[in-house]
Amino acid sequence: MHRGRALRTDPNRKAAPEDIRRTLGVADDRTVMEILALQPSLHDVAEAALWQRGDSDFLARERRKPGAAAQGVIDILARNDEEWADDERR
Repeated sequence: MHRGRALRTDPNRKAAPEDIRRTLGVADDRTVMEILALQPSLHDVAEAALWQRGDSDFLARERRKPGAAAQGVIDILARNDEEWADDERR
């Protein structure tokens, strides 16, 4: 395996801004910076994406809870969704 590719796909490496944008679909810099402050790994970001997409029912049946960093990402995304909804109602 090419070493550079292994470094990019290592699930334990810290997520970079482009990983967050690609995996979570987050575009605004403020949210990306908030998530980066948590120092999540690629695995944490992927796990948060599963929960955010509604796959939490499956994960809950498996008795899996998100890790601390993934939960932090989920909380940021949920808060931003609420702020967006509030803005839309105004």
